[in-house]
Amino acid sequence: MQDMAGATERRNTVLQKMADLGYINQAAAHGAASLPINLQQSSGVVNEPYFVEYVKQQLIDKYGAKKVFEGGLKVQTTIEPTMQAAGLEAIKNTLNEEGDPAAALVSIDPSNGYIKAMVSSQDFKKSQFNLAVQAKRQPGSCFKPFVLTAAVEQGADPKKTYYMSKQIDIPMAGGGPPWHVATYDNKYFGASSLETAMLHSDNTVYAQLVMDVGPEKARDAAERLGIKSPMATNPSIALGGLGQGVSPLEMSSAYATLSANGMYSEPIAITRVEMPDGTIDYQANPQPRKVVKDGVAYEVTKVLKADIEKGTSSKANIGRPAAGKTGSTENLQDAWFVGYTPELSTSVWIGYPDEQLPMTDVHGGQVWGGGFPATIWKDFMSESLKEKPKK
Repeated sequence: MQDMAGATERRNTVLQKMADLGYINQAAAHGAASLPINLQQSSGVVNEPYFVEYVKQQLIDKYGAKKVFEGGLKVQTTIEPTMQAAGLEAIKNTLNEEGDPAAALVSIDPSNGYIKAMVSSQDFKKSQFNLAVQAKRQPGSCFKPFVLTAAVEQGADPKKTYYMSKQIDIPMAGGGPPWHVATYDNKYFGASSLETAMLHSDNTVYAQLVMDVGPEKARDAAERLGIKSPMATNPSIALGGLGQGVSPLEMSSAYATLSANGMYSEPIAITRVEMPDGTIDYQANPQPRKVVKDGVAYEVTKVLKADIEKGTSSKANIGRPAAGKTGSTENLQDAWFVGYTPELSTSVWIGYPDEQLPMTDVHGGQVWGGGFPATIWKDFMSESLKEKPKK
């Protein structure tokens, strides 16, 4: 009965909105609202309201609200229900206590940009804000691979390019106060290669690196890989200090480009649209384009693969070749894990969506990228790839 009442209420709200906007007259709205609703049995497909809203908005942008709300369109999407269910389950099993922060997960096929899962832990009835797409949060050290990409493009060898790991004050152009950089745990390792510094998530090494590479070059690499949000070109870009932040969808897309050997594919949610008269108006036609050289993506992937095998990302080890990076903001308001295999690129974000609250007491401890986000990523990827051969 609750399903019937809820469906009727939603139907009547849409009808009234159509009348308010002039798509139908008020008499037609009242007439349609008086008709009974016959609910069909569920087909067993996972309920994914945030993804449905994401697709609906794309359809409205393309066809207009009138055509979309009139109905009759047959739309095929890229979502994989079993992966969607795996994402929801991974989040639910990890963040399972009252007052836990929220989480979002996005998984993309690197070969074509198809979005296979888009998950938010929030209750859609209470909040229609899609954390996977609309939330713009600071990525922390998940941004370091983009700086490394720019460095490798300029000829740096991750194994043979060294900086001193040490607390440092970096002079700023224009005579402003120096940029003070330290590691999260105040541990330092002396002369460190770029690979070793990535495995330690060493802020001090990558701060020095971005000064040599150039913040503009780092931003350019990130944009080519798939970051669409505006990014400031301050040196703090090396550590994920971007201004407004990025979405889980963007991070999944950018890492997917590395997985695809430098081939960028625009994220795709809709594969086909059939009009009410049966004509096919849209058919997805992915067109990957080269944005970084094969060798560059390969070198970065080798470093991120080592990070899962023996670095800060070790809790994300799924027993098959994978690459990834942890990310945590200095005040612990955001925690990330983003990683990929040849088949899937997946980002996981955890944080409080309505307030910038530090996650210092969740299940009795702090939330950082190598903890809960890595665990959610591992559970999701293990379930989603269990039937696929290792590559």
